[in-house]
Amino acid sequence: MNCKAFAAAWGMVAIGMATTASAEPVKLQKSSAWVMDYAENSCRLWATFGEGDQKSTLELAAPTSLKAGFDVLVYPSKLGAKGLKFRWSETAEPQKAGHVKPIEFEIGKGLMFEAGLGHNAAGLTDNPSAENYRNEAERKAVEAGVEGLFLTDESDQEIAYMTGSLRAPLNALRSCLDNLLTEMGVDPVALRKSSRPAALADEEEWLRDVFNDYPSEAIRNPQQGTVWFMIVVDENGKPAQCRITRNLAGEIFSDHTCRKWRRHAKFTPALDAEGNPITGVFFTAMTYGLH
Repeated sequence: MNCKAFAAAWGMVAIGMATTASAEPVKLQKSSAWVMDYAENSCRLWATFGEGDQKSTLELAAPTSLKAGFDVLVYPSKLGAKGLKFRWSETAEPQKAGHVKPIEFEIGKGLMFEAGLGHNAAGLTDNPSAENYRNEAERKAVEAGVEGLFLTDESDQEIAYMTGSLRAPLNALRSCLDNLLTEMGVDPVALRKSSRPAALADEEEWLRDVFNDYPSEAIRNPQQGTVWFMIVVDENGKPAQCRITRNLAGEIFSDHTCRKWRRHAKFTPALDAEGNPITGVFFTAMTYGLH
């Protein structure tokens, strides 16, 4: 087989203006309560909206490498991935959705994307010295002020998931994450009060080795896609644990990804409020491709 393999990391975190759609949005009212799914390595919060042919699911999933702190999924969805934009209120200006990926579900096609609120909802990888840092009071106000998730694609059709305030749902998602990290030996309270998150160190020395190593079996039996994962970084900056949070590339990439990152990755540890090294977390993703 004559093909070239490559891997790339994207959305690493130590966690456009557009015209409004011309037509009135289809407003889907919530038709179920929010449901929290406590998965082994992740948290999924979802609710259904609409009835009959319009029935659709809105899911918020964490952790993620995205700056928002959670992934957004809608399924089934008639919206296209191209030109996808979002807003959290009817009067807000639409913004371009980030990292849009079409996904096949048993019930039909859907989309996964970033539709952030302007801060990291999980708050686990925040840098208090960052220019766009929001304190707790500011986050509460933003999350409580949500009317719904208004989505539009390049055809200008618009569908709105009328969630109302996201303060309580995101609190539930954070609580699930706290339980998950505590089970992994990480103190989420200390992380949210930290003065510095865990971060990559000496990237040029080792990232090339990770990127250039494509599983041979995945080349022989063409497989590609994206793997999301989290690394627990100990007080010495060593990768202590690796867990896959979402895999859209095939099982062969799970062990491979974690093995390579635990072997090669170098980090600077997170620091607590007093500047002392503590155990932290780092979220990222690897995209594997053949061409």
